[in-house]
Amino acid sequence: MKKVGVYLALFLFIASCVYASNDLKLNVTSLQDKIEAGKEANFKIHVVNNGIREDIFRIYVDELSVYPFSDFAEKITIEPNQLIIKSHEGIDVSVKVKVLSTARANINHILTIKARSLTNSELNAEDKLNIFVISPQQVISVLPIIPKDIEPGKNFDAIVYYGNRINEQFDNLKILISGVFFSESDEISLMPYENVSRDYKINIRSSVEPGDYIFSLRVYKDKELKGEYSSKVTVGASSFIREDKKVSKGLLSQVITLTEINKGNVVASKKIIYPSRFLDSLYLFIEPEAAKEGNNYAWYITLKPDEIYNIRINKDYKPIVIVLIIIISFLWVLSYLFGKQIIIKKKILKIKKEEKGAELKVLISVRNRGPELRNVKVIDIIPSYMKPSDDFGTLKPNKIQRGVMGLRFIWDIDSLQRGEERVLSYVVHYKLPVIGKIKLPAAFVQFRKNDRVFGVKSNKLIVRKR
Repeated sequence: MKKVGVYLALFLFIASCVYASNDLKLNVTSLQDKIEAGKEANFKIHVVNNGIREDIFRIYVDELSVYPFSDFAEKITIEPNQLIIKSHEGIDVSVKVKVLSTARANINHILTIKARSLTNSELNAEDKLNIFVISPQQVISVLPIIPKDIEPGKNFDAIVYYGNRINEQFDNLKILISGVFFSESDEISLMPYENVSRDYKINIRSSVEPGDYIFSLRVYKDKELKGEYSSKVTVGASSFIREDKKVSKGLLSQVITLTEINKGNVVASKKIIYPSRFLDSLYLFIEPEAAKEGNNYAWYITLKPDEIYNIRINKDYKPIVIVLIIIISFLWVLSYLFGKQIIIKKKILKIKKEEKGAELKVLISVRNRGPELRNVKVIDIIPSYMKPSDDFGTLKPNKIQRGVMGLRFIWDIDSLQRGEERVLSYVVHYKLPVIGKIKLPAAFVQFRKNDRVFGVKSNKLIVRKR
């Protein structure tokens, strides 16, 4: 009889647990199938009360499910985490899981979400949250189709397939395609789970050395790597020297230029032949020097990739000396005219003896022989042992500056027309006895032409004792 009672009690306990577990249900909906490490996974939990009365429920996770005890969940937010549900009704709960940036990638992490009644400790339920974490560098899948063997100096086609692996929109993704021998860039935008393709024409320089190289493709979002791909490609050997010929004709002259360019990617050799004629040596000038093979000139060259070899064959029937004289004379005339556009002269107009010295009247003439000049400055220095008077003739200096050597007169002339001459004068006195001679420094004129500053000095003056 006792055994029957024990079995009956056990049956009622199990039945109550099954009944209680059926009274509370959790339906989990994941809002994305993959999540990037360091980002937030979002879930919707529909909590259903199948009980016969209204109840209060708490939604939670174990404390050991969060960092530092968890190796992938940094923070878990449940809103709301406590709710009142009427009988046979359900309420949605939002669960956000912040994934650690150090979480292991490319594996499925499992988190248990729990619910229990606050009025009946036997009424509880739980379900699993599956979070597949991918590396931030693998959010965008990159799959290019490129040839394994590449011929230098030609374009090759590359088709690249891009795929967004997560439920997030990416705008203005920057794509960098690079290798030792080239560099390309592009920009795309991807909707959640969208796949697109791009076609590229990539040029390989003809001088790229044969061998194996890395083809690299990276996808960035705001300088953060989101996807990448790299593989090995092989550049083959190419040997080719191209010749470009240019002929320039002039009066009784002809210049032939042969340009040899190694457009391959390995060292190449070539023999170049130019036929000669009788009396060529009298008017033919060749650079560089060639070997003579019978009636022909010959050059043997060996060029590295991209190396250039020029041959210049000049046929000139005019004496080269005459040409040089004409050129030198022309340059000298230009230099003379350019440097002597302004002529400045300085002279003493009169000397008046005084009791202990003399009075000097100095005259400066400035004449423009060329086109109009603007903002012309005339500068003259008065030695310290001389004293100027206020007699400046028609034009008074704009500035008078005192320096170590004496006074400096500065006249500013706004404009000086072609052929125009300006005359400046001033009077100075000196009280020291004149022994031998006195030297007055040269005047100086400064002007601007073609955004360059030029200056011309006058003659110096010597005052002798009389």
